[in-house]
Amino acid sequence: MSRPHRRRLHGIERAGAWLLAPVVVALVPVTGFEAYALHSRLTPTSYARGGAFGTGTPGATTPAALAPTSTASPRTKPTAPPTTTGPARSSAQRPTASSVSAPAPRSTPVSTAPLTSSPQPRTSAPTTSARSAPRPSRAAVPRPRTGTYTLSVQGTEAAKFGPIGVCNQTLPTAATLTISPATDDSATSYDFDLRFYPGQPDKHDERHIYRYSASQVLLDYEQATVTCGGVKQSTTLPYTPPQVRAQLPLTVGATWHSRGGSSDRTEDATSTVTGTDSISVDGIAYPVFVIRTDVTMSGPESGSRTQAWWYSPALAMPLRIYEKISAHKSGGTYNNEYTATVTSLPR
Repeated sequence: MSRPHRRRLHGIERAGAWLLAPVVVALVPVTGFEAYALHSRLTPTSYARGGAFGTGTPGATTPAALAPTSTASPRTKPTAPPTTTGPARSSAQRPTASSVSAPAPRSTPVSTAPLTSSPQPRTSAPTTSARSAPRPSRAAVPRPRTGTYTLSVQGTEAAKFGPIGVCNQTLPTAATLTISPATDDSATSYDFDLRFYPGQPDKHDERHIYRYSASQVLLDYEQATVTCGGVKQSTTLPYTPPQVRAQLPLTVGATWHSRGGSSDRTEDATSTVTGTDSISVDGIAYPVFVIRTDVTMSGPESGSRTQAWWYSPALAMPLRIYEKISAHKSGGTYNNEYTATVTSLPR
């Protein structure tokens, strides 16, 4: 079991970390704001749980890099997650955030090339290539492989304070995910440190601490650090009780409910295993279960959140993550949507 939660986390939950910045803009003259922005960027980010970002060792992370904002060109919208109701959809149709129908079954693996349409989950066991991934024993406690993974990404994030847009940026096409044992946590707890801007600490970093047992994958803690509009903000959120991200062993049609968070934000989440599929990484086709989670957030920070995991039992982790969030906090609004797919495993 993990130690008691010690700090609040993910107020942005992905993009909202900078929602405090507009308040500073309103209260501080331009020169003062510039000084505050410089100070915030130079102040090292400290993680209350899990150790230094990307290493799993104790201590603060490297101060945020003062690199220029990415100039990545606009891309197609992120993949929308599957639903369990609605008419079948051709794989050639592109989903939208407001209209996502149930995907039609298919038998071919999902490519790890840049996403152009929603992966189609199946209701039967996925077909794999000759080099298929091994299936783990159900009795064993699953553990993810530690090291640094590379991911392909499509996504955007934006924030407003009243009518003023303080941030609107397109995420880079490549990101890194470092998995390591969580320092001072349980023996089966792991940091999942996602860096959307490789080489630019604190531009947009996310930490999730997952705790593994033979029957569940639990989310205990999250922390996000985002630099947008020249200001860096870092927010934290423990999950008390933890959020169930995967109920093992996974079966199509299984559903479960979680409710937890902090006094600033409570998340009421319902998860459903909508189907199966396969994702190829490094030439190996890994069977995956598609888990859709719909979240209602309440409290001072409120809104909605949709998540999807393409979870690999063989690797004990999601090989694709979809995230969409729309929320309000401190008089501001933020929106975030992305799809991140693992393209290579640690060497």
